[in-house]
Amino acid sequence: MRVQPSGHKTYLVLRKHMGRTERVKIGTPDHWTPATARKQAIQILRAMDTGSNPAEIKRKQRAEMTLAALWQDFDTRHLRFLRPDTVAEYRSIWSKYLEPWGGSRRLGEVTPGDVHSLILDVKRRVSEKCGPGRGAPMANRVRQVLSSLYSAARRLDVDVANPVAGVVYEKELPRERWLYPDELRRFLRAIEAHRRRDSAAMLELLLFTGARKANVGGMQWRHINLADAVWTIPSSEFKTGRPHAVHLAPAAMAILAERREVVGPRARYVFPAESRYGHLYNVSTPFATICRRAGLTDLRRTICARLTRSGCSIAAGRSKWSKRRSATSRWEVLRRGMRRCSSRRYAKR
Repeated sequence: MRVQPSGHKTYLVLRKHMGRTERVKIGTPDHWTPATARKQAIQILRAMDTGSNPAEIKRKQRAEMTLAALWQDFDTRHLRFLRPDTVAEYRSIWSKYLEPWGGSRRLGEVTPGDVHSLILDVKRRVSEKCGPGRGAPMANRVRQVLSSLYSAARRLDVDVANPVAGVVYEKELPRERWLYPDELRRFLRAIEAHRRRDSAAMLELLLFTGARKANVGGMQWRHINLADAVWTIPSSEFKTGRPHAVHLAPAAMAILAERREVVGPRARYVFPAESRYGHLYNVSTPFATICRRAGLTDLRRTICARLTRSGCSIAAGRSKWSKRRSATSRWEVLRRGMRRCSSRRYAKR
């Protein structure tokens, strides 16, 4: 029996055959008892004594595996270890682009030329639908998911080359657009006029903190220090895997005070909702409505630009909250102690 660090147990046969160490999986204790697993192991060993190699037979069968069959295995085994946002993105890319393109194809039939044609087609379609500059990022995400699938195939002992390895990434152009003062005023007026106050309050916090949607939607009262006006995002919920402290401006504190009166003192989340997460998560529809009224494009980029213009560059570098230096290189980084004053100065503007 093999016991992995995660605690997962598997019955298998380990034996050297034809100069090569072979592993033949029998099953898990959920479906096999020690007695039945022992009987199956004896049958496998007898087959190997006669020259047959069950492991080689399985490898040949997997080599004939289709992309759709590989996806089913990938969805079951690997996606459960990823974040909910990443899982949703992978499944969306599979259903929109990869499954219609090559769900029925054998793994060995896909060539680098096929992958290159797919990437160009995705880039063209998304650019036509969402505008120039949006196609390359999505094309690169499709490339990434397809490459992950073939990497998972290698872990299944499928002897197939990764056709994505020879395909280069599409060049992504950084977005430099942010809101000007008159546009920001129109956006705030559109928020005040929005009929769903919970969604409007979440959008305002997105603007005043520069935080990510998932973090603001899942904000919990126990992570907020109202006395010091500090919101601490735990490492388990933060993208970089490290805890992060957000200094809340007076405007953000006013929103939280209003939310406390609305949800009551016993609420766990600042924005509780009847969803699978237990809190407000998707504000795409109200955001699109406000965008039509105010012409908004990017809240987080707006806060970084305005903080930099106000002379408080450290908040611009850290408000975007990214490990990657390239993500913050456009914003000048100053001393860490300027975060609190810069957030407050931004809110006053």
